Amino acid sequence: MRPSSQENDSENNPSPRGTRERWKSYGERARGPLAYSAVGLEFGLSVSLGYFGGKALDDWLGTEPWMMYSLVLLGIGSAFYSLYRTVKRALKEMDD
Repeated sequence: MRPSSQENDSENNPSPRGTRERWKSYGERARGPLAYSAVGLEFGLSVSLGYFGGKALDDWLGTEPWMMYSLVLLGIGSAFYSLYRTVKRALKEMDD
């Protein structure tokens, strides 16, 4: 009985040994820099969303500039909280 084409292909062209482990190690090495770049993006997006959302609410409610100030401060606060969580996670990983 002749083996199926899938079995024949896997016998003739085996996948390189350790491919999964190699890609896993690439992901582990990239995780740190990507987390830190995400903090920068979150910081900018939080403040920008606070500014533009506040401006829109000010125009709608006629409370210029108080909603913008409030939401920008809320965005800055959430950005620093995100930075705090990232630093806390990085310190925990360094201890492990």
